[in-house]
Amino acid sequence: MSRTNIFEILDQKENISSQINKIEELLSEVSVDNSIPEDIVDMYCMREWKARGRCTSCEEIRKRLQITYANIKNKLSEEQVLLYLEYVVNIIWLCNERYGVEDAEDEYIYLQENVIGLLDDLGYETKVFEDEEKVILVEKNAAMTAVAEVVDPNTAYAVIEYNHHLLKGDIAEKQ
Repeated sequence: MSRTNIFEILDQKENISSQINKIEELLSEVSVDNSIPEDIVDMYCMREWKARGRCTSCEEIRKRLQITYANIKNKLSEEQVLLYLEYVVNIIWLCNERYGVEDAEDEYIYLQENVIGLLDDLGYETKVFEDEEKVILVEKNAAMTAVAEVVDPNTAYAVIEYNHHLLKGDIAEKQ
């Protein structure tokens, strides 16, 4: 009988639901300048954020995306998991780039690491579009990344958007 050591157990992937709950818990911790990241975005970034649509708060964005606290507790669908993670990476990006996080607690660092780890587990990566002030999730695809890096920014955005998780299987929208 072979024994499993603690490091082999710690290296095992947790289920997605428990990872999402951990990310939600970290997102709600006071971890940036004595505030939670969503409060930082609401107070210092929301009004100037180009990609906010007509939303005026993180809570309103969550409602429109159907990724409220209650929905997270009741387990999210695969599409909602990706929407939630895309929302969180944009909150982190806003805190880092627009607010300029300088005094972050460990919880904020854990938040970033856990989001990156879950994205990696799911086979996704982030693509940042500075001009549009957007961070989107795309499936890891070496060919798509290579093309996006050599074309002009508008074409790169179109190439990456074509590979966005919401268009998966939607031939009409891709055309």
